[in-house]
Amino acid sequence: MDELLALLSKGKAGEVRRIAKERLAKDKGDAEAWFMLGMAAKHEGDSMRAMECYTRALYSKVSQKYLKAIAHLHMERFEFEAAANHLHRALGLKKDADVNFMLGVCYLFLDSPKARLHIREAWRIDPERTRKLLREFYNDFFRDDEGIPEEEKKAILERLSRSD
Repeated sequence: MDELLALLSKGKAGEVRRIAKERLAKDKGDAEAWFMLGMAAKHEGDSMRAMECYTRALYSKVSQKYLKAIAHLHMERFEFEAAANHLHRALGLKKDADVNFMLGVCYLFLDSPKARLHIREAWRIDPERTRKLLREFYNDFFRDDEGIPEEEKKAILERLSRSD
């Protein structure tokens, strides 16, 4: 997986695609090869193709990684109910901070009180990872929002910086 991410970070999605297709020529049911094709498509901005590939990977092998990838694509499209469904399946495989956090974000956008429960569960499982995810969420959604007073932004950042 690290090699895949390294190739993608160097802009070599074509190389990832080539490797994946070689693997699929040997085994059409190679779930990881389908996942690699999905990663290459996502990297190139083709979310429809990425969804097809991730779904094929999931069809070949049920994996939390594939469920999270599909959920992430749904979240990017603001399809939070669909994302939540995949994330619940992922939680059935393994309880982890990332899945709980993602599910909490889905419920936040769906205006559900379940959001708080999943964010807290993420924190219980891995406080440092959850703090990092919260900082990224803050940077993506609140940092540059002119509608939020600076005092509130400072309070949020201060809370994210505490180690309690």
